[in-house]
Amino acid sequence: MPVATIEVELRPEVRDWGIRDRNRRAAAMGVSAVGGLGLISAACAPARIHLQPIINVVPTIAPASAGVTLVFVSFALILMARGLRRGLRSAWTATFALLVASVGIHVLHENVTLSTTPPAAAALWITSRRACFPVAQSREVIRRALAIAAVGT
Repeated sequence: MPVATIEVELRPEVRDWGIRDRNRRAAAMGVSAVGGLGLISAACAPARIHLQPIINVVPTIAPASAGVTLVFVSFALILMARGLRRGLRSAWTATFALLVASVGIHVLHENVTLSTTPPAAAALWITSRRACFPVAQSREVIRRALAIAAVGT
């Protein structure tokens, strides 16, 4: 006796929810991975041969402090993963800013081509998925986050 199958077509908003959920999960995991790579990169000694043109232009304190700054930016990226997973627009904005800062810090800290690729690729990818992060935060939550960031800094 043949078994009847029922095909259910999903409504567009349900399909979109699944796509948003996959993109949020991928963003959270990707940003965590970029943060972890940033921590590893900060632990490695900078390649002074590649930095010589930069050292000639910027003050010597910038390349010297880039490693420490990279640690803080990488930790912040890892912490942003939870907000990205929840679809928070403020987490998306902060993550984008941190990824751009990470690219600049990697330029000051190490070899430009190898270490800047993951944060630059993540920034481009997350920019193309902006619509997946529509959830707005209340003003109270944003104020509390800014206060914690100021105290932490």
